[in-house]
Amino acid sequence: MKKSHRKVMLVVLMVLTFGGILSAQDRGRDGQLRGVFVGLAERQVGDGEYMAILVRPFERDDHVAVLVPREYEQLGQSARMMDPGDRLEISYVREHGEMWIRRIEAVRRRAEGDSGPEGDERIEISRQIRRGPERMEERREGERRMEVRREMRQEPEGERMGERREGERRIVMRWEGSRGPDGPFEQRERLGPPMREQLEGLVREILAEHMGQLRPGPSPLEELAGQLKEVVTRHTERLSMELKEILTFHVERMQVEIHELRTHAENLRREVEELRRENEMLRRRLQEANEPPRDGDRDPDRRRDDRPRQQRDMPREGERGERREVERARENLQRREREVPRDRERNDQRGPEPSE
Repeated sequence: MKKSHRKVMLVVLMVLTFGGILSAQDRGRDGQLRGVFVGLAERQVGDGEYMAILVRPFERDDHVAVLVPREYEQLGQSARMMDPGDRLEISYVREHGEMWIRRIEAVRRRAEGDSGPEGDERIEISRQIRRGPERMEERREGERRMEVRREMRQEPEGERMGERREGERRIVMRWEGSRGPDGPFEQRERLGPPMREQLEGLVREILAEHMGQLRPGPSPLEELAGQLKEVVTRHTERLSMELKEILTFHVERMQVEIHELRTHAENLRREVEELRRENEMLRRRLQEANEPPRDGDRDPDRRRDDRPRQQRDMPREGERGERREVERARENLQRREREVPRDRERNDQRGPEPSE
């Protein structure tokens, strides 16, 4: 793994160094120019015309033309405000045999007879073009930038899934457009198409070879999704088991209560049947007692007195016992009928039992 890491770093370093050398060779040199402002002119460069500031350097007598980028109209307007004879200090970039202005500082001389204690009036015209005209802030449409980033993270040891990362690296390869020979801001690639394709292929091969080793396991997002799924599954199973136990308990309890109610209903039915038989017997006896006496039995008192006393008292004692049983059965029936509503009211007041 260490050898692979060194190989990757070495290849990336070589690529960046080679690209930097090519870009440095292609990039122009910076410089400064001091002299006297002569005037403005138009200069044909490629297919376009550009404003040129004519300057006579202090150390020589010939004129030097410094071109003004077309996109910086404010810099051109400031140059039109200068008068011949103003002293200038210009910073420029030389590319393809032409000087392109980066910054200008002018010292304007006062008219004769109007000199004051301040002397000459210093006017600073500062229009900075960041990193030269080929990398100005306002890029024209058509300028391309290709950036390939590959980030490889190393996570600390002892993680749950035991993943190991070989470090964090970022490979950044940029191709930016620059000024071509036909104009200051024409599209041109720093590296030729063959060299760019070779670099891209090399980077793709390196990444394809070492990506599997550097990132062997699932991503942290996938691990988190798997853990969340396991937690939800366990929680759902536990809730289903608890719900099943609660429902089983309530069903068994309801079955017991239904059995008790059936038994109670069967007892009530038997008691009702007994009461009906007793009522039927009492009705027959009452009917017999209300019937008129027969001819052979005109004197019921005498006939009753003729029987032994024990025989006369037996029916009365039997009737009393039967009446007591009937009254007792009625009381039991009334008491049970009162208990049933009480049980229901008590159950309603308790409410459903809390689930475990």
